[in-house]
Amino acid sequence: MSSERAVLYARVSGDDHDDASKLDAQIGMCREYAGKQGYTILHEFQEDKYSSGADLDLPHLNEVLELARDGGFDVLVCRELDRLARDLAKQLYIEDELKRSGVRIEYALERYDDSPEGGLMKHVRASVAEYERMKIRQRTKRGKRNSVKAGNVTCCGAPPYGYREATVDGKRTLVVHEEEAVVVRMMYQLYLKGNGKGKKFGCKGIAQRLTDRKIPSHSDKGNTINNKMVSGYGDWSHMEVLRMLKAPVYKGEWQYGKRTENPITVPVPRIISDEDWEAAQAIRKKNHRVRELPGDYDFLLGGISYCSVCGKRMQLNSSRCQKKPLYYYKHPQTRRTDNGHRCAGHGYYPAKAVDDAVWGYASRILSDPAILADAFKEYGERLQSGDSPTRAKLEAAKRRVANGERKLSRLLDLYLDDAISKKQYAARKKPLDIQLEGHSEDIDALSQELEQSTKLEEHMVSLTKFTEAAAAGLGKDVGIDHRREVVKRLGLQAEFAKQGCKKYADAVFCFADNVRVKEHAT
Repeated sequence: MSSERAVLYARVSGDDHDDASKLDAQIGMCREYAGKQGYTILHEFQEDKYSSGADLDLPHLNEVLELARDGGFDVLVCRELDRLARDLAKQLYIEDELKRSGVRIEYALERYDDSPEGGLMKHVRASVAEYERMKIRQRTKRGKRNSVKAGNVTCCGAPPYGYREATVDGKRTLVVHEEEAVVVRMMYQLYLKGNGKGKKFGCKGIAQRLTDRKIPSHSDKGNTINNKMVSGYGDWSHMEVLRMLKAPVYKGEWQYGKRTENPITVPVPRIISDEDWEAAQAIRKKNHRVRELPGDYDFLLGGISYCSVCGKRMQLNSSRCQKKPLYYYKHPQTRRTDNGHRCAGHGYYPAKAVDDAVWGYASRILSDPAILADAFKEYGERLQSGDSPTRAKLEAAKRRVANGERKLSRLLDLYLDDAISKKQYAARKKPLDIQLEGHSEDIDALSQELEQSTKLEEHMVSLTKFTEAAAAGLGKDVGIDHRREVVKRLGLQAEFAKQGCKKYADAVFCFADNVRVKEHAT
């Protein structure tokens, strides 16, 4: 009999239903597994409230990590990968913390060899859990997009400088804040015509002029952390001025998804005339210069690298303050939120280390494409199984639709019985219609997800043929163009994340039907 000490861990998410029974079932499986292995069970931890698989700040998970640091047990037992973490960066962080404490992780429903091949298989299968979380994120974005299509402005509490959020005729929109609008008009005036004494101003000159006058900037509204100023009051940057000079919102066009191919435009009150805005764009375009320096680094993942937290595309960046230039993938600069924090993925990621690791992973897939094929086959089988999380979400969405239809029917009965007026009926019916439309869209998306098991097989046939052809050139010294072509044909993208001081880059497979899985790269 083994004398190893074991801790059991279970978690349910907001998408699970009947959470008490699910927690008991998870712990039951873990007990059975630990008993077969001969482990001595010391503790059983259950996250008794709905939690996200991407959240690190969970009370019982923190207890597990603290107990491991104190040497309190030898083995952590979970039912399966996605009960520990759906976010790959979180999984890697937890594994690293436990490994440094001499603790290993075992799963009641899955087995992984302690070898490079076993680690690769585990990470590929972990991508299935990450895929589930990304589908939830996609449905949330779709809900926001539908709201914007209906004419609502969504700024998440941070409207553009010169505006404030308000509700007009039942819709969320922007209204002009006249005190700040005066500053916007002055900014465009200085950029287009100068100060009236023959002096023209660029972005840096405008920023300096505003700073000298101590005019409150946009960031001053959320410029404190723990009641301490982050930067000087009234400090303006030239990048902040540039963003305002090219923002179409000031000519009355607020845009949602402006970095996508199909942004949605919502009309709002204008501050600047169309003529002045177009004139500013012409000057900006004329002054724009592309810096070309010899010996620039060839980035492998340019245009296909993103932050895994906010989804923004990473920028290509270089630092030339040393004799040897350094090259990075850089999170786009964003202003701090009202609580003083930036996106959790904000930072710099060394380009060469990331590129080498992603190309190394691509080479491993080319060498053994069966690993990826097996992971997709397993995912397809899971979609079709009776206990599929996707199937459970679909049934829940259908129940919500049925409940909404019953509410609409009762409301109609009240109106026909003259219990409520026509105006009351219309006011109460509108939010129910919006909810019903959202639930119906969820049903469509989840139904398509369940049908993707056959599409996955088709993709894998095509991908396997390509990997077999490309594997023949692995031993050769190939150039950057060939590597980019391989990465593109494999459908690889990169997503970046941070946990504490550690940085991660995840290789993401993104196919034409939006099926995406992740694999840890660095």
